[in-house]
Amino acid sequence: MDAANAHSLWQTLGAGRAAFLYSGRFDDGLSSSLVALGEALFGRDDERTLRNRLTFIMVEAYQNIIRHRALLPKDLEQGAGRSLFWVQQHNEGQQVMAINPVPRAEAVELLALLQQLKGLDIAQLKDLFLRGLQGVSRSGRGGAGLGLIEMARRSGHELGHVLTELDADHQLFLLSIMLGATSAATNLSVKAMEVHDIVARRDIVMAFQGRFTSALKQFLLRAVPAELEAGVVVRERAQALLLAAFELLHDLGVQDGPTLFAVSRSNGMPLLVLGLPVDGPTGDQVMAIAAKVRDANPVERQKLYRDTVLGREQGVSRRFLGLLDMARLCPDPLVVEAVPSGNDAWLMVRSCL
Repeated sequence: MDAANAHSLWQTLGAGRAAFLYSGRFDDGLSSSLVALGEALFGRDDERTLRNRLTFIMVEAYQNIIRHRALLPKDLEQGAGRSLFWVQQHNEGQQVMAINPVPRAEAVELLALLQQLKGLDIAQLKDLFLRGLQGVSRSGRGGAGLGLIEMARRSGHELGHVLTELDADHQLFLLSIMLGATSAATNLSVKAMEVHDIVARRDIVMAFQGRFTSALKQFLLRAVPAELEAGVVVRERAQALLLAAFELLHDLGVQDGPTLFAVSRSNGMPLLVLGLPVDGPTGDQVMAIAAKVRDANPVERQKLYRDTVLGREQGVSRRFLGLLDMARLCPDPLVVEAVPSGNDAWLMVRSCL
């Protein structure tokens, strides 16, 4: 993923509002972390009932993908039929979206159930849920689509949905669940499919935008290495790279700003991508240091980092230790590119994992 594509993703996610998307393995390993993720995204200060509703819907939407996505050929599974889980903060509330391929026959059942849920109030949804538990009206989606019923009840809104053509046997199903005001759901299919296209074309495993809280950092330190098909040494290096990236965000003063964090793959190689909105002078300094380490070999990068730590390197401020740490940990050269942004700069920093 180059700077232009990273900047496009940053803008599409809202250019500042909190957002998290995932398009990786989709196993149960991440499910247990989604409760922590909800807190990491929206903080401990949010009203507890709302936070509990959000985390329930996040887990249920994620599990819905695991339980019901259709098996596809690998090229289609990683391309147009790619599954995607996405949580977005709007000014008016939150939106949880799940995209996954479904067989055409199942799409018919989905539409019938979603039509049945339209116009029902909370009491009616609860009654329908209880009858489903009792086995009165089971369907091919298991338990009469109890997860869909309960998401509609807890959100307090009708479930948004879009079906698009995929191939002769499958359709791509987009489910949207709103909490709070519903006006943010306009142009749902256009924006969601735009993000889906970027994710599929650039093989994005996960992306986050917003404030880097301690809870979020802990989540990423668990979730990112779990996506790597590698041994302990590689995973430990990945964790070290993440810590160096967090240090860079802190030193540049952007961890509380609209920063983009993404993990993507290029030819099967996992990459860490940071998008940093910075002032012009800081951008110039980062670019100068990037040029300095770009042509240096691993030994020279290690020496530059050590000399800066010890105060022996006069040309580099300790403010950029995180950047130097990333450069020395990555066996390949660090890539830093800039996208013009008025009088300021938007930088992409990319390293291997």
